[in-house]
Amino acid sequence: MMRDVFICDAIRTPIGRFGGGLSTVRADDLAALPIKALMERNPSVEWSAVDEVFLGCANQAGEDNRNVARMAAFHEHYDVLVSPMMPITAFEAGHNVPPGSGLGEWMEWTPFTYPFNLTQQPAASVPCGLAANGLPVGLHVVGARFADEQVLKVCQVYARAFPTQHLQTPKTPT
Repeated sequence: MMRDVFICDAIRTPIGRFGGGLSTVRADDLAALPIKALMERNPSVEWSAVDEVFLGCANQAGEDNRNVARMAAFHEHYDVLVSPMMPITAFEAGHNVPPGSGLGEWMEWTPFTYPFNLTQQPAASVPCGLAANGLPVGLHVVGARFADEQVLKVCQVYARAFPTQHLQTPKTPT
């Protein structure tokens, strides 16, 4: 159990943009850079006595504010995160954004999905009903890193408890 907390220093991490030069660098590899720099700048700290390191992140992966440290902390207390799969229902194929929506790019209508690719968390969708417009709605189940089997088990339990045989054939959007 941690009794004492010390802040020895602070250092700025690299700043990137979506799809920029840092987009191919894993989040944990990128996080190692400031930790290494802090250790080099503070040789008098007994680093072997450090039990934990907390990383913060202002805007990882754009404006969505999801980050590896926050999700790891979440999964210390909860097995899975459950959310809607999408904030909208299906739209006509052949478009990157819903026609007439005013949205500029696909990330604006996928806030519940792509961040978990960036944090390397397993996720799955389970059919859970129909929206008011008659189109299908999915339940999004997200697990901790490497908890793929747990995500699949939760999806299986949900699907058995709430079978979707009663759902009508989805309507084609007009």
